[in-house]
Parts: sequence; structure tokens; C-alpha cells
Amino acid sequence: MGVGKRAYNELKKLTLLARPHGATETTLMIAGSNEDKRSARSFIEKLKENHIPIKENAELREIPKEYRMMNLLNPNVLLTEVMALHLLKGESLLFKDAGTASHLKSAFEKIQKAMPDDVVEKLEKIQEVFLPVKKLVKDYSGKGEIIHTLVHAMAHRKVCRVRYMAFQDEKTKEYAIHPLHLFPYRGGIYLLIHLPGPDVIRMQAVERLQEVHLLEETFSYPQDFDPSAHFEKTFGIVADRPVKARVWLSPRQSGMIKAEKRFNKQNKMIRFLEENEEGTIMEIDTLGRSELKNWILSMGKDAMALAPEDLRQEIIASLQNSLNPVVSGSA
Repeated sequence: MGVGKRAYNELKKLTLLARPHGATETTLMIAGSNEDKRSARSFIEKLKENHIPIKENAELREIPKEYRMMNLLNPNVLLTEVMALHLLKGESLLFKDAGTASHLKSAFEKIQKAMPDDVVEKLEKIQEVFLPVKKLVKDYSGKGEIIHTLVHAMAHRKVCRVRYMAFQDEKTKEYAIHPLHLFPYRGGIYLLIHLPGPDVIRMQAVERLQEVHLLEETFSYPQDFDPSAHFEKTFGIVADRPVKARVWLSPRQSGMIKAEKRFNKQNKMIRFLEENEEGTIMEIDTLGRSELKNWILSMGKDAMALAPEDLRQEIIASLQNSLNPVVSGSA
């Protein structure tokens, strides 16, 4: 489960506990993406250990026990709301090296000044309940000024001139962009841009931006462009060549992917054609051909492209290249 998804599930459980009638262990299990009862009970015990006030009902044994998290703050400020901010603080490692750490620290210091000391102490301990994963975060040291420039450009609709090292050929190119949105994805920060010349939407990895210069020229947001609708058509975040593929997954992988939101049966991009003890065959209609190919490769023997044939051949070629790497300087 991804870092953001885990934090979202934990916040759902906190919100349920904060209701006037609280929540049962079963309710917490469902909120935690169908985790087991022991995990739900462990979550409650961890809150108690960190002095988060939990009240248990005293009903008869045959009635499911309910737990309620008491609010310590002003009635207009819910404990869950402040906890949500602390969860975000824990997940803010992504932006730690991007020059925003000092701003986050300043904001939390101001919030804490408005709260009693004992409440501040309890909230600080919430970091022990939700452990952020650091190893997936990319290094953005030295990119703070670039990100600040982009934020300013997006807020004021200013054109930027950038030097960017493309992933495909590792060549650095310089050109003008219309920066639209910054967003986190799998431990990285990405920039959604509009290229005015060819009139296309593209993605840039912030760590590959070498220079960003703010220009005086302004731009208008692309008419009829909806970023949410844009990402609904992609397999990940990159919109490249369209592909309609059939993919086989082993029983083990079939169970794992069903926990991912993008494989929800309500997703129009995905169709489950067959599901049995031998695995799952699904049809994926997407603009993200390269990310789909990499996803299939990442599962090794537990996944296989059935169609189209040109995608199968691309995957076969990638596997053959991995067995016969080109070594620099070899004969």
C-alpha cells in the first residue's frame, strides 16, 4: 500500500472514532481496507499508548464494543482536523529538500501556540503512530528555488523558459512552457505543462529540471482542459501512445491488484474478462503504453501480455536486452 493511501486509511479510522457514537473494531477493519481485527485493535492500543484519549462503552458482552476518541480542543476545532495536519506533516518528506521545510515548521509553530501544552505533547506523539516511509522519496536538494519559481509562475500565469533533461535520450533542451500544476507521485514531484507550439499537455519530472526562468509574458489556462479527466485516461501519469491490451495475471497478482484503486471495476479503462483459479485476464484501454509495459515487466512470471502482438514483442525485446546488456567498451 502506498504512503498516501495508508495515511488516508488511518485518517478515515480517526474520523470514525471521533463520531459521537464512536466505532467498532469491525468498522475500523473496513476503513483500513479490510485489515484484520488484530490490526484494528492494535491501532486503538497505539493511540492509547500515545495518550490519545479513547473512551470504551460498557455494554453487554454480546454487543460489539465501541470506541470513541475524545476531543480535547475548542469545539470549533476537531482533534481529527489537527491530526490530519500532523499526518500531512509526517508525509511532507517529499518536499523536505524542496525548500518548504522551514515554511511547514513555521506554520505548525503558529498552530501549536494556540493550543494547550498538554494537547501539543499528545499531538506530537501521533508521529509515532503513523510512520512515514523515507526510502521512496527522491532527492530534491537544490531544487527549492526552481519549485518556488514554478509556484509563482502558476499563481500568476507566467510563461517560463526551462532547461530540461529528457528521460528518453538524456539530452538537455531549452524551451518555453506554460506550467499548470505540481503534484506528487510515487515519491517524486512532477509538473504538468502545456507546450504552446504543438499545443499539447506534457509531464516533467522536477528533478530533471536544470533551470527555470520566469518571463514577463503571461498565458491563459488551456480551454476545456480538465486535469482529472486527463489522468483518468492514463495508466499512470504519462499520456503517450494509446493501447488496448489484454493481460494475464497469476492468481497471486490478481489478489494484490484488487486493492489498487485504478483496478476498481468501476474504472472504464479496465475490463475483467476472465477470473478463475488459473488467474485473471483483463483488458486495459489506456493512453499510457510505456507505463503499462513497465508494469507488466515488473511482475515477471506473474504477468503476460496477450495482445496486441506489437506490445508482446516490445516486452520480449526488453527481456532479451536484460539478459544481454550492452556493456560500454565491449567488443
